[in-house]
Amino acid sequence: MGRGLTIEALILSLAGVRSLVAVEAALGLVLSAHTFFNQRDLRHTTRLRRSVARQAKADGYWVSGLPGEFQRLASRFNCATGTYMGFEHRAFEKDQHRLNEIVDRESGLRIVVDDLGAELVSISRRRTDGNPVTYLHRDEEVVPSGSGWQNHATVMGYFVHRLRNEKTLYEGKEIVGGNHGFLRHKMFADPKIAIGDRAVLTYSLSASLIKPAEYPRKVSFEISYSLSGSNVEVTFAFDNEERERQAHLSFGLHPGFAVSSVENARIILPRGSYRRYLAPGNFLSGETFEFESDGGTWPVKPFELPGTFLLEFIDVDQSVLVLRDYGAAKQVEIDLSEAPYFAIWSDLNPFICIEPCWGLPDHQEQRPFEKKLGIQVIEPGRTLKRRFSMRFH
Repeated sequence: MGRGLTIEALILSLAGVRSLVAVEAALGLVLSAHTFFNQRDLRHTTRLRRSVARQAKADGYWVSGLPGEFQRLASRFNCATGTYMGFEHRAFEKDQHRLNEIVDRESGLRIVVDDLGAELVSISRRRTDGNPVTYLHRDEEVVPSGSGWQNHATVMGYFVHRLRNEKTLYEGKEIVGGNHGFLRHKMFADPKIAIGDRAVLTYSLSASLIKPAEYPRKVSFEISYSLSGSNVEVTFAFDNEERERQAHLSFGLHPGFAVSSVENARIILPRGSYRRYLAPGNFLSGETFEFESDGGTWPVKPFELPGTFLLEFIDVDQSVLVLRDYGAAKQVEIDLSEAPYFAIWSDLNPFICIEPCWGLPDHQEQRPFEKKLGIQVIEPGRTLKRRFSMRFH
């Protein structure tokens, strides 16, 4: 009996099973079979692909056509710790933080995400000598220590950077919040896990869990971290549940990439023209100026760190920035093709932030929230979805 027929028989036989014990045993066999056959089998064996994909969804091998009690049992495998289709997943506790880890076994790249703030707290790769190379500032250190910036890759939303005096008015309703918004302080439920040709962790926040003072419209949120090879893709999704009103918001990610030293790091801006938004004291002055990049490496110092450099692409050859660390022989490529703005910042400790942004901070003379520069608009009943990606060398 061929591989495809064996798995197909296992899956389809579940539809007629009426014993929870039998379903659990059969599901275990299905998962074992999926684990045994590698990604190449799934990619190139048409019969196997059809038989598996039709009945088992990638996010936990959810089996259709079963009674509800059996479907709930099947979904239990969604957060199982183990090895599936070239990836490893593990959920664990560290220093009173709940973390989820996925590893691409072929590339060796590993990411870890904290339920607190749905924050990416580690990106690393084990070298052939067994020692890891880490890519994020304070990689996997979830307890604050010492001085300086204590985060790793803050999720920003439903506004970015700062509000003047930590408050603003949104069509007459007050929003109150500190740096980068409230998402960073929310405790998210464990993610949904999807494993196929890539491994994805998806964190969700219901609109009902957002206080009116944090954001007064009914807008739910999801963020997904997708790992494949040496790539990590981040996708933001905002669902406007208002039936008659638009929703206005801004968002982004604030990753701090570890470097051996700021002096050893170089940023490569693609060839083309850029606009810089001046923000003395972290608020827009209304002044901008334009400059050109020849596509060569720029030392970090000219970015006037530790100030924030707020930039917009005007006319560039392509939208992939490179952060190169000569001291540690590593680099990160950040694809910002869907991001209208990005920020570069460091406090001169050994990290540099390159932040994709869908929005800008307040002006020094504050505007209403819905009229902020760069604010994103979601029509009633619609979903706004945006992404960026990072490639690690």
